[in-house]
Amino acid sequence: MVEKKKKIYFAYPSKMKGSMSEHEISTIVEESGYEVIESFEDEKLILHRHGLKSYYDNPRKDIAGEIFRLDFNHVMVCDYLVAWFPREIPCIGTAIKLVWAYTADRYTYVISPVRHPYLLSMTDFIYPSIEEFRKSFKEDAKFGG
Repeated sequence: MVEKKKKIYFAYPSKMKGSMSEHEISTIVEESGYEVIESFEDEKLILHRHGLKSYYDNPRKDIAGEIFRLDFNHVMVCDYLVAWFPREIPCIGTAIKLVWAYTADRYTYVISPVRHPYLLSMTDFIYPSIEEFRKSFKEDAKFGG
């Protein structure tokens, strides 16, 4: 029987979608043998259905609720969560997803130069940089499952 790949939800600020750093983190996770899940492509489908290119073009509660439920469901079906908090970029959605993963007893891995008490209390592994994440993730992930 073929063993199913463990799923990791990758949470990060939407402003970083398509960046070199976002690609680098996804690659590290995939090369470590995990399936990466993130919601931005599915969110585009929601926006398209409402005739929008960006949520922020016309913020509406009904669309926000659809995105919220989508993200929540993705976090709940994952085995782990990687949350990236780049310095000086608002990460409200990323923080919420970390809380969901933590309360659902998922292993959490955080990349953040900031050692905020809330981050430290809700994460199993924290890395100050993407480079440190690259050096340690594959080995650390063994402890998560």
